[in-house]
Amino acid sequence: MDLNNDGIPDLKFTLTSSIITGFPPQWYGYTAGTILATPLNGSAILMDSSGYPAKMNLNDIISANANWDTIANQIIFKKLLSNGTTTNTGNWNTATGGFLGLRVIAGGQTHYCWIQMNAAAFVSGSIAATLTLMDYAYNSIPNQAILAGETIATGINENSFASSINLFPNPANDYFTITLGSNNKNVEVAIADITGKIVYSTSVYETNMIGVNTSDFAEGIYIVKIQSGESIATKKLIIKK
Repeated sequence: MDLNNDGIPDLKFTLTSSIITGFPPQWYGYTAGTILATPLNGSAILMDSSGYPAKMNLNDIISANANWDTIANQIIFKKLLSNGTTTNTGNWNTATGGFLGLRVIAGGQTHYCWIQMNAAAFVSGSIAATLTLMDYAYNSIPNQAILAGETIATGINENSFASSINLFPNPANDYFTITLGSNNKNVEVAIADITGKIVYSTSVYETNMIGVNTSDFAEGIYIVKIQSGESIATKKLIIKK
């Protein structure tokens, strides 16, 4: 895959499937299906704490603040049959619409990307691995975060604006405050739940602080998007009741 259309491959998927009759002998380990991913030309894959490529959810943040790995043949998913048992390795067994986070290099600069895909290794008569690539996008602004499932518009500047913004308290219960560091004009705030549904929005002509009542919010993770002019920032908010 060439995610940023610069003519240089960024990622390779390798699928192996086995066609056998009957169940393997009890003493024999048999890899039924494997899906591997290899980052190419300086790219890297976002990993979870267990050391496998993470299956991210809609609106999860993909940024420099993550565990990245450049090694080849990372296990998206593997199914092993051995001694009458089945062992699944990786995060993508029958995963539907999950997001794979990626970091790619273009022109010597770092860009963050996502791929939405379905992946599975299964036993059904024959033994197979399947991978369906549904969609992908990358942030054309170097060194800028992207949310899983989000398409970033070229020209939006996030660095200094985002670093000046804080959410407090976070985790929050029934109220939190957005501090902007300095007065900003035409500030727009939108808060989305993990499905992408907007649960709160407001706009203020000029301010350096916005309070939000979250007493009606369900417990969970939210994405707070703050925009002032062409500057935009995204922050993760946790609600705990």
